Amino acid sequence: MALTDDLWFDDDFQEIMRMTMSSVEVDCRPKMDYSTLYKTLGGQHSQELDIDIKIGDFQVDNQMFKRGLYHFPVLLCSQEVQKDSKHSKSKLIEANISLIETGNIHYSKEFILKMKPLAMNLEDTFFYKIKEYLQICLQPSEDIGTFENPTNCNELALPVNVIFAIESASEMAYLDRIVIEEIDLQVSAHASVKVFVGLEDSKINLSKFENRSVWSTWYSLGHRLSMH
Repeated sequence: MALTDDLWFDDDFQEIMRMTMSSVEVDCRPKMDYSTLYKTLGGQHSQELDIDIKIGDFQVDNQMFKRGLYHFPVLLCSQEVQKDSKHSKSKLIEANISLIETGNIHYSKEFILKMKPLAMNLEDTFFYKIKEYLQICLQPSEDIGTFENPTNCNELALPVNVIFAIESASEMAYLDRIVIEEIDLQVSAHASVKVFVGLEDSKINLSKFENRSVWSTWYSLGHRLSMH
């Protein structure tokens, strides 16, 4: 999967970022919970969908590295060399998602994530450039134009960031259990645009995160994970 710049006519500089995944396995298995009869389901057992996602190897490349303005050609990859990920039982990323089916609608129940040690290379120059491309791609939709430029002086004008925040807060996440196993990171970071920072091969250990009966917005859940 590659992110390209269609406005650049030179083939050498067209690609911006490339994400490569190998040995991707996705298994979907329906299952029935016979342990409990639910009154809300008319005295029936709950139907669930179990999804397993496994990725043998994963890498994100900075395709603009050849321009000479960046320090790292690779942004994210495994610390270990995956010689034969197709036949390896241990995968780089393993995720399990359990969904409950009710009225032809699936609701999230459980999420479990396991990852092998990763190497992460960060630099502010790249992120500022990606931010420019995202601002071009993620233009506000026409349906919020009324709020930004009201025709009537009595209409309420809302900033775009307020509208997006309201939309994000309205989408709730319900999870009986969420587990993210311990993650080991090897981080290198270079910053030179607003402040100079140099970090080389620093080891960071993210402890196991586990919560039950999660009832929150996706934004609040992401904020909780970032503060963990």
